[in-house]
Amino acid sequence: MPVQFHAEQLDTPTHRFDYTNPSVTNSNVGIGLGRNGPFDSSTARDFTDATFTFVYPESWRSDAEGFEEALINGHSNYYPNGFKSFFRMDSVSVENTIELDDTDLDTYVDAVSDIQAADDDLAIVFVSDEMRSRGYRSPYWAVKALLAQAGIPSQMVLVDKLRRGSPHYVQLKYLIVNVVSQIYAKLGGTPWVIHRPRSSFDLVIGVGKSEYRSGRVGGTRRTLGFASAYQSNGAFLWYDSTRATTSRDSFNDQLTDSIVEAAEKYAQREMDPEHIVVHSYKRIGPAERDARDRLESQFDGLDVTLAHLNDSHDFRIYDDTHQSGLSKRGLWIQTGGDKGFVMTGGRRKYRPGSPVPIELQVEGSADIEEIAQGIYDLCSVYWKDQFGSNMPITIKYAEDIADIVKNAQKIDAEGVASIDIDRMVNPRLRDVPWFL
Repeated sequence: MPVQFHAEQLDTPTHRFDYTNPSVTNSNVGIGLGRNGPFDSSTARDFTDATFTFVYPESWRSDAEGFEEALINGHSNYYPNGFKSFFRMDSVSVENTIELDDTDLDTYVDAVSDIQAADDDLAIVFVSDEMRSRGYRSPYWAVKALLAQAGIPSQMVLVDKLRRGSPHYVQLKYLIVNVVSQIYAKLGGTPWVIHRPRSSFDLVIGVGKSEYRSGRVGGTRRTLGFASAYQSNGAFLWYDSTRATTSRDSFNDQLTDSIVEAAEKYAQREMDPEHIVVHSYKRIGPAERDARDRLESQFDGLDVTLAHLNDSHDFRIYDDTHQSGLSKRGLWIQTGGDKGFVMTGGRRKYRPGSPVPIELQVEGSADIEEIAQGIYDLCSVYWKDQFGSNMPITIKYAEDIADIVKNAQKIDAEGVASIDIDRMVNPRLRDVPWFL
């Protein structure tokens, strides 16, 4: 017997580009940034001067120089006058260039000390798609982790995307906005946020973990957890992680502390939170529940809602009235008082769509449809891609962090490079999205 559910269309997110003026919005990120600058340009910033170090193999010099020209001076109507103008900076320059003799991992790892000596604000490192086939031995993972440990944010640029004829080629006028937005965020900026003035949530915390088992067969499994905090509009606030441990109890205790610390940081910088949502992928665990109990005891009147987000299921949503077969994005189907489906994929203009919805289940008193709206909103403030993601940044970024940490553990265990996993992220980077 068929079962029918009521479906509603959530509000379509739009992007906001001015902290002081809520009317400065645009549905197109590139146009919004070009016309208005980033969200925080109307506030006092301590990073209006920026210097970069370029790192690339000598044989890629022409690719790197072409990209540098576009980065600093602009490229096409999408990014017309360069980084300084686009992000309303005072001064931007490439101060140091490090040319490598080879493309092997050791050459990239050896360059890390030169990057540190350059002492610029950010390193722009050129890698290739071929390097991805090397697994954890790719320079991407080692350099990313080593620089994070040193407190230097990095931006990886895939050289294949710059070359015509490459299967990975992307016209620079489309690629450049994504790359520069990541760079600006890692300098400490907020490129854009979601305009949602009616949200009642102060803080959204995304929880994730990375597991690594040493040795080819058997071995000890180490688990590291982390929590990233965001305002309800998607602005990044804080990152914290546990130490790698083999003890489940120790892991849960540390992760509880990380979640609580994220809320405490918000209270120090903004105000005591009144409403917090914690996003967990796959399942809600004891760490999240313990953190909820501690926080609600610590802050008077605080309400914490736990949200379980899952896309590893057999459910699919289709629309047989559309030629693509995919449903519209933003569809919300409530299947019970505390659960439902959010269609964050669906048919899309600029990216492949997906029929897989996010299954949502909550623990708490918050309105579940408002939780669903927040999930849909946070898909549109993915600073790695101006066209957004099929997953909210709370989960998407957690996956990115887990990949970096997992590969860093392998690199350290195999003696490729020395990485202190427990202190992999320098405290100087805890309040910037270093993982982009």
